[in-house]
Amino acid sequence: MPKRLAIIDYGLGNLYSVAKAMQIVAPEWDISLCSTVQDLQRADKLVFPGVGAIGDCLNGLDQLALTEPLVAACRTTDCLAICVGYQALFQRMFEFGECNGLALLPGEVRHLNELGKAHGMDISAQGLRVPHSGWNQLQLVPAFRDHQLFNGIEQNPHVYFVHSYGVAAQGQDFVAATTHHGLDLVALTVQHNLIGCQFHPEKSHTSGQKLLRNFINL
Repeated sequence: MPKRLAIIDYGLGNLYSVAKAMQIVAPEWDISLCSTVQDLQRADKLVFPGVGAIGDCLNGLDQLALTEPLVAACRTTDCLAICVGYQALFQRMFEFGECNGLALLPGEVRHLNELGKAHGMDISAQGLRVPHSGWNQLQLVPAFRDHQLFNGIEQNPHVYFVHSYGVAAQGQDFVAATTHHGLDLVALTVQHNLIGCQFHPEKSHTSGQKLLRNFINL
């Protein structure tokens, strides 16, 4: 019987591009969209994708009564959170007001311009655009360079980003890779079985495909 990979479906997100990418790297797996607690609890691995506003993401989970079950599942089941799904892992968000996240990781998600000013930088004055959109390079944190997630991936690969909000890299021990856009931003986190990507591995060509396959092999 094939193992089950569930892609969290809360009514938003780039679900089909993620599903297609996972089908390519894991053809032997049963890959399906998940919108019930039962589907969530049956899964061997989870993908938590997202695009758009963080409030819509969190409200979608609440409406499906998936918030607490997802938090519980993320503590025991391998989970890959992408973009807005990744941002939802943190404690607080400041997009169209303040809201609480899933609090699986410590930290705050703020607008990139606000993060820049907090670190004495004006991102726009540097000629950099917000949203941070397009290809940028990952800087792997030395402690994670031998992690299985990076098997077969060059040391500092280019990956694809689309985001206006983020988390400043401040040396937390779960930060596995950063990227630079006016300031150093958290690009990838690894905390035990919970992995978060600010970038889109499903849009990051060869490096993204290798990362997704490595996640399947964890």
